[in-house]
Amino acid sequence: MKSCLTNRERIALLAMDALEIQRERELRAHLDHCASCRRYLEEITSVAGRLRAARPESGGQPSASFHRNLMGALAKVEGESAGEKLLARIRPIWDWRLALPAATAAALLIAALVVMRPRGSIPIPMPARLPVRPVAAAPLKADLEPTFANYEMAFHQSLEKLDELLTEQGKSNPEPSPVYTAARLSRSNMADWN
Repeated sequence: MKSCLTNRERIALLAMDALEIQRERELRAHLDHCASCRRYLEEITSVAGRLRAARPESGGQPSASFHRNLMGALAKVEGESAGEKLLARIRPIWDWRLALPAATAAALLIAALVVMRPRGSIPIPMPARLPVRPVAAAPLKADLEPTFANYEMAFHQSLEKLDELLTEQGKSNPEPSPVYTAARLSRSNMADWN
């Protein structure tokens, strides 16, 4: 028969003479009726007695440096992040003989992917097509000035409109513009240029 699980801690404290007086009275009343708890008390008392006998008489206290080193190690373990703890566990099995070939293989794979990547394979999203509604072309005036903007406007309407504009302008006889040659210039006009 096992001792009562709820009383184990109190029985251990009783064996070490560390239990409060009121709780000790309650526990001793329970021990009078429970044989398994009495046996557990006898076992724990025997172990506690052996431990007391094994204590060194010199009162050996750890040195201050032991305490300082212990506290430093505890602070280091508590301050480490989960990643650092994982790295500390992996580090003993991770060897440069394994890391160097793995890094080389990864670099070669990346280089092969860059070299073998087809050019222009990145799809460029095209905007949605807008509905095109036909617009009636305005009639061209026959007396348009011969400018590049007017020619461009006629071209954007249709090639036929451009042809009509050029034909109309070709039929009209514009005033001849003056032609300047060296032979026509007089000596007096040439003196002004110098």
